[in-house]
Amino acid sequence: MPANLTPIYKEAEERYRRATDDNERLAALKEMLAVIPKHKGTDKLQGEIKAKIAKLKKSRSAKKGGTRQKAPDNIPKEGAAQIPLVGAPNCGKSQFLATLTNARPDIADYPYTTRIPTTAMMEWENIKFQLIDLPPVALASYEGWMKSLLFRADVIFLFADLSSDDLIDDVQTILNMLDYQQINLVNPDFEREEDQLTLDKVWKKTFLLANKYDCDEEDIRLGFLTEAFGDRFPIYKINALTGEGSDELKERLFDSLGLIRIYTKTPGRDAYMTDPVLLMQPATVADAAYHIHKDFAHKLTYARIWGEGKFDGQRVQKDFQIADGDILEFHL
Repeated sequence: MPANLTPIYKEAEERYRRATDDNERLAALKEMLAVIPKHKGTDKLQGEIKAKIAKLKKSRSAKKGGTRQKAPDNIPKEGAAQIPLVGAPNCGKSQFLATLTNARPDIADYPYTTRIPTTAMMEWENIKFQLIDLPPVALASYEGWMKSLLFRADVIFLFADLSSDDLIDDVQTILNMLDYQQINLVNPDFEREEDQLTLDKVWKKTFLLANKYDCDEEDIRLGFLTEAFGDRFPIYKINALTGEGSDELKERLFDSLGLIRIYTKTPGRDAYMTDPVLLMQPATVADAAYHIHKDFAHKLTYARIWGEGKFDGQRVQKDFQIADGDILEFHL
């Protein structure tokens, strides 16, 4: 099967070849791995890229002398999704992070307070999402390393400042800059058809957060925002200072990821309901078992299931399709 490498992959590969230090090489390799077409024709190439990444990481950690600086985009994914916070200067991203997590980022009423990424976990029910507060996306401040991080994001939160007279221009400037970087922000419900594929871009599910919905004239500016971008993104009114509006956003975020939560139990004991197994839909009993351990999945003979629309303790086979909230008891 041919590899059919995309222009965006070849651009990252060229940056890797031109790189003059390990940080640049590592960033380019990560981008190559993120955008490479995933099929059998690229399995070998994916393996080679992963080997180069591992070798570079090992080489950097073995170097002596001085303090090794961590690449800003080198942020391992944690939780159900990795979500960068993107916006113009003073749009309220850092306040949003501080209000909804335990993070304590620098917050001030002057622009460009955020200079390095800050990560923290946002909770919803019994799962967590990883938020990453980025420096502002503006013509005077865009950091090149952010592209690699945005390429790997699961979802993007795009902020709009309802207190700003430049509201529409700020959002459009961000969209234009990311489009130039081959990052296309789309509605979370958008489903690409094969004939709609744009091979030289990545597509990122995006929520538009209308922040500072407590200022004068907010309804007028919200109307302008809806007229300009309402057909493209879902718009959520939030107050980053109080967290108002975030509950609906979290629930919709989970739905957009296509995930289900599965719980496990051992015979004669209650299920452990605080740490679910997260699986992509559609999923089967075998998928849940494999997530726990691949050898466990091979030895599985059947499972008993509890859940909505099912008989308690119903016996099911490996290929039985499971749903959000199901409880499984595996039998070898």
